[in-house]
Amino acid sequence: MDSEIKFDKGIFYYNSVPFTGIGITMWNEKKIKSETSFKNGKIDGIVKQFYENGKLQLDDKKPGVGLTLKTKDLEHFTIIE
Repeated sequence: MDSEIKFDKGIFYYNSVPFTGIGITMWNEKKIKSETSFKNGKIDGIVKQFYENGKLQLDDKKPGVGLTLKTKDLEHFTIIE
C-alpha cells in the first residue's frame, strides 16, 4: 500500500487531504479489480468492479451502491493523479 494513502473514519486521505479523483485496486500487476471515483474522501460517481478474468462485474453511477471496499483491499489501492 502506498504510505500516502490513509483511510480513517470512512474518509480516504491522500497526502493528509480528503481525496478527490480515481482510485483503483488490482488483482495483480496487470488486472484491475475496481475503479472508484472519490470526492472529498468519499465514494462518489462511477464505480466499476471487474472479475479476475477482466469481465465487467459492476458499472454503477450511484455513489457507493454495490461497492464494498475492504481494509484488505487497501494494500492494493492506488491513486490515479
